Amino acid sequence: MSADPFELTAELELAELVDGLLADLPGLADDLAALLARKEYFYRRVDELEPNRFRQVCATILAQVLAGVVEGHDGTAAGLRRAVVEHVRIGASLPAMLTALRAVGTVTHDAALRLLADQSRGTPSALMRFSLEIWEILDACSEVVTGMFGSLGAEAVRRDTQARLAALDRLLNGQVLPGFELDETARVLGLPLTGVFVVVIAACDESAGLANLAAGLRWRSAWRPGPEVETGIIAAGRISDFVPIRQVLAASSVTVGLSAAFGDLADASTAVRQARIAHRCLSPGDAGIVQYGERPLVDLLAAAPVQAGDHARAVLGGVVSGTVAEREMLLSTLRVWFDGRGVAKEAARQLHVHPNTVRYRLRRIQELTGLDLTDLRDVAELYVALEAIRLDPVTGRQPG
Repeated sequence: MSADPFELTAELELAELVDGLLADLPGLADDLAALLARKEYFYRRVDELEPNRFRQVCATILAQVLAGVVEGHDGTAAGLRRAVVEHVRIGASLPAMLTALRAVGTVTHDAALRLLADQSRGTPSALMRFSLEIWEILDACSEVVTGMFGSLGAEAVRRDTQARLAALDRLLNGQVLPGFELDETARVLGLPLTGVFVVVIAACDESAGLANLAAGLRWRSAWRPGPEVETGIIAAGRISDFVPIRQVLAASSVTVGLSAAFGDLADASTAVRQARIAHRCLSPGDAGIVQYGERPLVDLLAAAPVQAGDHARAVLGGVVSGTVAEREMLLSTLRVWFDGRGVAKEAARQLHVHPNTVRYRLRRIQELTGLDLTDLRDVAELYVALEAIRLDPVTGRQPG
C-alpha cells in the first residue's frame, strides 16, 4: 500500500521546519539562556558563573526536543532523565526545571513563527503540527521530570542541607570572599547581604528553641549545631526588632551570648568571636543573656581567660589558699560588698549579719591580699580578680 502523498508532504514540511530551526541552534540556545535568566534566579546565577556551558546545555536540550518532533519522543525522554539528575545535583528546584521546559516551547514556537514570516522554511500547516508536537513532547517531559524529582527529592534535600552547613561554616569562619562568593553564600543561606544581623551562641539543649523562636518571629536565620553550643545568625529589619527576642529569652532559662549588631554579612566571623566572648561572660551553669559590649571589662576577661586566671591568683591567692569555709565566706562577702557599692551596712543586710561582721571580713581580705580597700586602684584590682573567679570558679579553688 503506497504512502498517503498528503501525509508525506506534511512530514517533509515538518522536517524542513525543524531543519531550519536546527540550522540556527546557537541562536536558539542564546534565546533560551536569556529567557531562563530573566525568569529564574537559579538559571541567572548559572549563566553568570558558566555562560558557555549554560548555552551548551540549552543547545543540547533544544536539539533533543526538536529531534523528538520528527523522530519520536522516546529519545527525548531518555536524554531528559539524564538532564534531570544533573539539575538536581546542582541544586535546581522542580519549579525551575518546569519553567525551563515551558521556555523551550516558547523559544522554539517563536523561532518557527519567524521562519514562517520569512517564507524561507515551513508552511502554516507545518507550524501548527510543529506546535502540537512540541507541547506534547514537553507535557510528557514534565511528567518525567515531576516523577524523577520525587524520587530524587530526599537526596536533593540532604545535599541542600550539607551545602547550607558548609556555606555557613565558611561564613562563620571568615573564609568567604567579598563579591560573588558572598552573594552566593547569602543565597544558599537565605540571608540578605546587608541589614541588621546578630550572631547567637547558645547551649545545644536550648538552641532548638531559639531557632524556632526566630522562625516564629519571621526572621531569616541560619543555625550550625556543635558538640556543646549551637551558633546562629539572625537577620532582622531594624535594631529595635531584637528587643522582642531578648524579652522572651529573658523570661526563660537559657544561656545565650549575643554579638553586637552589625550591618554587613561579611562581618559575621567577627561577630562570632564577639558572641563567644559574650557567652563566656556568664557564670558556668547560670541562665541569662549577655550581649557583647554591655560590660566591656568582663568582655576583656572572657576574651583572655588565661591572663584573667593569672591575675585572680596573683591578687586573691591568699584568700583562695585558705580553708574551703573561709574562702567561700570571704569571696561571697566581697561580691555582696561590690554589689552594694562598697557600703558595709547594705552588704550586711544582704548577708543577714551585723555590719561589724562585714567589716571584720573585709579587714581579713586586706590582710590576706595586702590591698587597701580605701585605695581605688586596689579596689579595681580586687574587682577584676573577683570577676575572673566568677567566670572560671576553678581559679578560686585551692589546688589539690
